[in-house]
This record gives sequence, C-alpha cells and structure tokens, in this order.
Amino acid sequence: MDEKQKKRFEFWKISSKEEIETALALLKKKKLRQSLFFVHLSLEKILKALFIKEKGEHPPRTHNLIYLAKEIDLELTEERENFLIEATAFNIEARYPDEESPMVEYKYAKEKYREALEVLKWLRKKSEE
Repeated sequence: MDEKQKKRFEFWKISSKEEIETALALLKKKKLRQSLFFVHLSLEKILKALFIKEKGEHPPRTHNLIYLAKEIDLELTEERENFLIEATAFNIEARYPDEESPMVEYKYAKEKYREALEVLKWLRKKSEE
C-alpha cells in the first residue's frame, strides 16, 4: 500500500472501532435499533478497510456486508455468513423501524452486539496479517 492507501486503511479501521464503541453506549441506554445500526456501521467499515488492503483502491459505496466480504474473497463460515446477512439488515431496519422486529428486544440486541464483537475481532486480526 502506498501512503494514501495506508491513511485510508487506518481511517476505516479507526472508524470501525469508534462505531462499535458508540453501539455499546447506545445499547447501555437501551437505544436498541440505533445500537444495531452502529454495529452494522462498524462491520461495514472494517470490511472497507480490508477492501483497501486487499484491492489497493477505495471501497465501493455499498452497505451490503456480504458483497464486501465476497469482493475481498473472505472465507466465511456458514455462521459468519449468516451473521453478516442478518447484520446487513440492521442498516435498513434501523431506518425503517418495525415494532415487531427483534431489533426492539434488549436480549436480541445484546446478543447481536456480542456476535459482532467476535466477528470484528476476527476481521481486525485479518487486517493485521
């Protein structure tokens, strides 16, 4: 990576960390849809950092986590793939809420936050390889 790419890469990694911290703060305040929206943002941004690392170019303007993962040939377990599919929906559901969505249940939001931390840890490790 050249210096410009390194700077972009670090920007996306740092942004990802900030977004997951925001997700936790919102979860603690029981702002569940908003928390899960920031979970999605955090995942999206670390995937975009990996995109820069792998492709050497600016990431596409998409919010689709599976698309980003496939664009960088990320080997996903079925469990991780299913989680990224589900987490992609957080982006839409937070914007267009449905009172029957599981996103309004604290137990669900807390579990998805925990799962996101595991996936983020894995993705950050990949970003350091």
